[in-house]
Amino acid sequence: MQVNLGVCQENPSTVAGTIRIMEQLQQYVPKHEEQIFQLLCFGDGLSCERHNDAHMARSNGESLFSKLQGLQPKVQEFLKRMLYYAGNVS
Repeated sequence: MQVNLGVCQENPSTVAGTIRIMEQLQQYVPKHEEQIFQLLCFGDGLSCERHNDAHMARSNGESLFSKLQGLQPKVQEFLKRMLYYAGNVS
C-alpha cells in the first residue's frame, strides 16, 4: 500500500519546525493500544541531529507519542559512500 505523505511547509532548520514535521509524520506510525512500533527515519547527519534535539525537547511528554518516540533517526550511509566514490574517480 502506498501512502502520500504530502508536503510539510515547516522549516526543518529549527527545532520547532522539526517537531511539527515529526508530529505530522507520526500519524503513520503503527500502534496498538499504548504500544507503538517505531519506524526508522533516514536522513543526513544534520537532520538526525535535529531529530535528536526534537526528542530532547519533548522528553518530558506523558506518552510515547507526545515524546515523539515513534520515529527513530538513522544516518543514511548512501551519501557518505557517494562522496567517497566521487573523490576517488580519476
